[in-house]
Amino acid sequence: MPEIWISEEVENYFAASPIGPLLELCEVAQDDDHPISHSLKEALARIPDDVVAADNIIEWLYYRTVRLSRIWVMNLILLEV
Repeated sequence: MPEIWISEEVENYFAASPIGPLLELCEVAQDDDHPISHSLKEALARIPDDVVAADNIIEWLYYRTVRLSRIWVMNLILLEV
């Protein structure tokens, strides 16, 4: 996985979350009123298209919705942090 910039705000939020990114990221990404919404959208937009289409699950999602694919990649990134 290449290095992708994630704001400290997003990283700290999910690191402190008892639920973790796997169950919460999609919900937060869809909530425009969430405190980290802007930072998360910025981080999602920075994920390159070639990374989004890098494996079978992401490729399958990519053909359905690019946004959902980016959310899946962000889950993988946050799980590594």
